[in-house]
Amino acid sequence: MELVADANGTSLSGSYSVKDGVNAIGQMANGYYIDLAWYGMAGVMEGGSYYMKGEEKMYIREGDGTITIADNAGTLTITGNNLGILNLEALISSGGATWSVSETPGSLNITDATQL
Repeated sequence: MELVADANGTSLSGSYSVKDGVNAIGQMANGYYIDLAWYGMAGVMEGGSYYMKGEEKMYIREGDGTITIADNAGTLTITGNNLGILNLEALISSGGATWSVSETPGSLNITDATQL
């Protein structure tokens, strides 16, 4: 996840809204998937904010959802509901022209996350 936290903060605790073009504390960057073949090159670029649902990456997009992080001495709990999730199937089938959000919102509940 790519987020903007307070440079002087002592933890990541807080609520983060997902935005396209983050520029303020409390924002998290959109997730993205770009097949470079759409531009005549080889490879794939992907990143921003996403979570894993089994083997599938769920790219979080701007919308009504909020991600909340609770930091308990370096052990994080990350939750989110009503998250906009990139409709990857529509994006790929349109050759990169259709950046839409899936009809079914995503959610996540990650507990006991620590730094590797």
